[in-house]
Amino acid sequence: MMYVYSNDTYFIAGIRNALAFSGINFMHDIAVIDPGGEDIYITRAAEFHRPGLADTLTHFIETRCYSLRKKAPVAEYLYVLNLMANNARIPFHVKPLTEREGLICESYLAGRERKEIAQKMHLSEQALSYSQVKALRKMNIKSIPFLLKVMKNWYAFGSGPFVDYPRHTSSCMPVDNNLAHPWVSACRGL
Repeated sequence: MMYVYSNDTYFIAGIRNALAFSGINFMHDIAVIDPGGEDIYITRAAEFHRPGLADTLTHFIETRCYSLRKKAPVAEYLYVLNLMANNARIPFHVKPLTEREGLICESYLAGRERKEIAQKMHLSEQALSYSQVKALRKMNIKSIPFLLKVMKNWYAFGSGPFVDYPRHTSSCMPVDNNLAHPWVSACRGL
């Protein structure tokens, strides 16, 4: 079974069509995650729903998955999915963050402003900005608003069992060889 997590119905339809014509056997436990940034992530569903990680940022950083540009050619998606189907080793998609970079990202996720973060960490705003840019580059995210969006969706998609909550726009599309499964929501309310 393969799951596609996305708020973008065009992306879901594109993956569905690509899989319909690919001929790759998808009886594997694979998850394709589109958390709303420019990248998508492909991993095992069991890895994505792995319990015991402390918070969303840690979960995002420590999940082993392939990272592709959302607008990558279909051939790249199929190549990675074929690697997954053949049980290739899954790499980490984020370079490790330093303690300072992690604290800065966590502070933004907690809703703090740049000036407040700099004061609490005893940094100049310039030093904070430098560390922030380094952290975002390591995660391949281009701005703090994108980080907040990606983390919100990552949390929503990974926050538990597949339950149908029709009031949400987040979609999870289970996919198998005959593509006959209905769409269900993959998230709990935030």
